[in-house]
Amino acid sequence: GIDTSKQGGVRVYPTATGLQPVLSFPVKNEQEFKKLLLNLWDLDIKTTPPPDAKLARQVPPSVKQKELKSKLEKNERLIFKLYDGFLRSEPGYVHFSTLVENIRLAKAALPVNLAEGYKIAAVVDGAAQPAAKRKQSFEAAKKELLAAIVKGEGEAAEVFAARKAVTEHQVAELERFFVEAERVFLGWNISSEKKEATVNIDLVGLPNTDLEKSVELLDTTPDEFAGVSKTDAVFSLSANFALDPLRKAFLKTSSVVDRAALKKIVADDKNAGAEVKAMEGDLIDLLFDLAEGASDLGVANTFVRSWKADDGSLSTVAGGRLPEGGKAKIEKLLTTLASRDPANKLEEKVETAGEIEIHKLTVPKLSQEVPEFVGQDGAVYVGLHEKTVWVAAGTNSLELLKKAIGEVAATGPKNGLVLDLTLKLGPYIDVLNNWYTRHPAAAPKKVETGKKSGAKKTAEPRKVEALISPEDLRKIAVDVFKQGKDTFSLTLGRQEKTAQVRIRLDEGLIRFAGTAASKFVKENLED
Repeated sequence: GIDTSKQGGVRVYPTATGLQPVLSFPVKNEQEFKKLLLNLWDLDIKTTPPPDAKLARQVPPSVKQKELKSKLEKNERLIFKLYDGFLRSEPGYVHFSTLVENIRLAKAALPVNLAEGYKIAAVVDGAAQPAAKRKQSFEAAKKELLAAIVKGEGEAAEVFAARKAVTEHQVAELERFFVEAERVFLGWNISSEKKEATVNIDLVGLPNTDLEKSVELLDTTPDEFAGVSKTDAVFSLSANFALDPLRKAFLKTSSVVDRAALKKIVADDKNAGAEVKAMEGDLIDLLFDLAEGASDLGVANTFVRSWKADDGSLSTVAGGRLPEGGKAKIEKLLTTLASRDPANKLEEKVETAGEIEIHKLTVPKLSQEVPEFVGQDGAVYVGLHEKTVWVAAGTNSLELLKKAIGEVAATGPKNGLVLDLTLKLGPYIDVLNNWYTRHPAAAPKKVETGKKSGAKKTAEPRKVEALISPEDLRKIAVDVFKQGKDTFSLTLGRQEKTAQVRIRLDEGLIRFAGTAASKFVKENLED
């Protein structure tokens, strides 16, 4: 009964009771509408008044009472059985929602150009209602989201505090996007010709709001590492993200609660020795000291590049801007890490590249755990300057580090994308698979699926007992990504007052999702 030549979709309306979604589908005429209702009955989504008088006997008395209390109009119906709600028909369209007052909000078709050029599209129109009304509507959803943050059984207080802080920040970000956005557009496409999927997101803040100011901050500070080459890299990340007050405050909070949570997790790890725990604690402190320093700088400016060697190992170079006092903290950390084990060794100023002093820290245990990242000797090179830190590991890492430093010196700071990420998943899936091969005891246990050999069928629908196990997902990934076409890319930039996100998924990622979904259906949902 649905007219597939026209677009359907969901509209979300801010109301006094919260955010209310209304689903709308096109129908050609009254005959097609009746066909839709009959098809829904076959799916156990029943309506009253029923589409055929002969079906009236299937409407329970309790549903009839609810129908009377709802005071439905002639073109409205109550939905019961598999799904509880209401629908409203009008020329060319039918609207579905959980409350009768919601279906009366939707009028006719969705905007004609909403999905133009896209398979799926969504729009938040900030001009449709006053920001104050949207804020009032969001409060109901906000209360539910925050009320859902409860301490888990056996969850450490430190871990709960960190999880709570992250969720509260996410809700604050979501509220700002919903209340202060003039327009948010999301479009999804999948191309059989190009064998890729793309997602485009555009965001514009309402004038004189914090969101507008946040967007205008993007790309106002030049990227110190713009010159580092991405050629042939299997992983490339460039970030130059200016921090607004909301995000600065979150980094400050995170430095306290997330630091404590990670240290608690390390302390409770029964498989780690005292030496390993001490080293991990040092790294946690440095990580959050730098994060807090980024808040003081007002910008997170960093880069990472990784290249795959012929033996499958990965050579990596990374760098970032340092806050005041950051160099001294890293120098102290290098000395501390070297003293943790007699086998560790710190060689200071083994090389210089321009004004960058390069130190070499050798931790043999790293080569036993992650040889794909640090090579057979466990060596990590650290370059230091008052304003920047550089790290390199893997085959030919010293040469790659010096090359990157030279590229930055030759190019200088440049404005551009705020975030530029490209990842080829295949090499990293291989590394993960190799690690589990070396550590079979650490591999996640296979989850039993709902389907069992020789089990008798019953009249009741089978309950879904399990998702796909991590082990099975890993096997699917190894098989799919060995064929290549495994690239994921994401960029964030600004065009005048519009923040623009662009996402691209290669054919292999689409095939992986399809294969995993097929396995889940076969093992859990098929008869």
